[in-house]
Amino acid sequence: MGKSSKAEIRGGEPLATDYEVFLNFRGPDTRQGFTDCLYHGMLDANICVFFDKEELHIGKEIGNELSTAIKKSKIYIPIFSKGYASSAWCLHELAHMVECKKSKPSEKEILPIFYDVEPRDVKLKSELYVSALVKHEDMFGRQRRLKWEDALRSVAQIKGWELKNQGYWKFIKSVIQEIVMKLKTKDKYVAEHIVGMDEQVEAVVELLDVDSKVMRFVLIHGMGGIGKTTLTKVAFNKLNSLFSHCCFLGNVQELSLRFGLMTLQKQLLSDIFGSGFRDVINDVDDGIKMIAQRLSNKKVFIVLDDVGNEEQLEKLAIKHISFNLGSKIIITTRNKSILKAYQTLEYEVKPLDYVQSLELFCRRAFKRNFLQMIICIEPSKEIPYEKVQDKLKIGYNVLSHEQKQIFLDIACMFVDKDKTNASYMWKDCRFFPEYSIQVLVCMSLIKITDDNKFWMHDQLRDLGRKIVCGDTGLRNLGRQSRLSCPDMAKNIIRTKEVQQ
Repeated sequence: MGKSSKAEIRGGEPLATDYEVFLNFRGPDTRQGFTDCLYHGMLDANICVFFDKEELHIGKEIGNELSTAIKKSKIYIPIFSKGYASSAWCLHELAHMVECKKSKPSEKEILPIFYDVEPRDVKLKSELYVSALVKHEDMFGRQRRLKWEDALRSVAQIKGWELKNQGYWKFIKSVIQEIVMKLKTKDKYVAEHIVGMDEQVEAVVELLDVDSKVMRFVLIHGMGGIGKTTLTKVAFNKLNSLFSHCCFLGNVQELSLRFGLMTLQKQLLSDIFGSGFRDVINDVDDGIKMIAQRLSNKKVFIVLDDVGNEEQLEKLAIKHISFNLGSKIIITTRNKSILKAYQTLEYEVKPLDYVQSLELFCRRAFKRNFLQMIICIEPSKEIPYEKVQDKLKIGYNVLSHEQKQIFLDIACMFVDKDKTNASYMWKDCRFFPEYSIQVLVCMSLIKITDDNKFWMHDQLRDLGRKIVCGDTGLRNLGRQSRLSCPDMAKNIIRTKEVQQ
């Protein structure tokens, strides 16, 4: 029995419950050639595959582990060779696969490969398999022979692959591509209860224009926590089966800081070409060269999620790849200025409206589509969730000192205010307002409205005010650098005047 790269190991062997594909073949015919290539190709594609050693079985019945492996696998691949029907074990397994398929038709699939035989041979319309079955009847009885004949005929009706005079590599590549699409092994996990995403996903898909041969860069931007990653995952899951080379590289900013860019380079290559490419990179420069060589002139679909700066794009070779005209690239970021050199289509993720926000809250809090306890909403208005604030603070932390001061000023005093007077003040403080405001806009921390006013999302506004509050707390408002409430500011000034 072979071992899968994703299977849990117990006593040196992987658990049968971890398999996605079950290979059924006659060892002497194909084990050391075709089946070995197919098996390792699947492992490289991160497919959990059961590779059975038929000649090691003892007895006439399928053992518990083998039976469980068949029951738990999603796809069965019988490889019909000239000597296939001479193996009682191959026929045992095939009949068991057919039974499992009948019991769960929507969950199981049989995909036959006709290695050096034709479908008519498996349909028992020639003597090739018939003579072998006649011999089995003496040992296993007529009833068992009839069962095996029914299994062979039923599987032979399924449209599979005929190897004929093809080379192994191209044939196996097409088989694995089909299996990956059916298993959806590339799909990313998306949480339940998604609200307000359908229209935005369709908008992104339209920008990508996957049916065209046009090369497309789509930049998805917006404030932290607004749903850029979720939106992109849904779009990726919808489209990845259309591409033979695809990859979703998540948390680029965080992972590059924690593990280095070479780790991301290896992940990019291994996701697209298989785990065997993890060991071909020795350093970051080597990784740039390898990625550019391997991906150039190929039709690819790549998502780089949460990119923080241009260096990350440089090291992931995005600027060095000669993309095939049908390639599609999605980059999500808080900083929409990172792709200035490209002809990029931009999409800004829209916040949920009131009705959508209420629906999402009800589903997450009460597992229902309507609200029964309205009072529960009030704390969420006053105290933003810590996880949300942690996400939002990532964008704030990368700002310069001057940019942080302007951000905090806007959060406390200038939301919905004209930017002109505030800009004069920041200019006198040497905060370089023109450049700093542009950075805040690019980082999706603020917007400038059509009437020249500052706009800031409520959660970002609350984050800024919480940062200003700091350790002083609400009991020591007089020690804060800024006050968001004019009446409080007046009272503190008057109190200090009286004390003096």
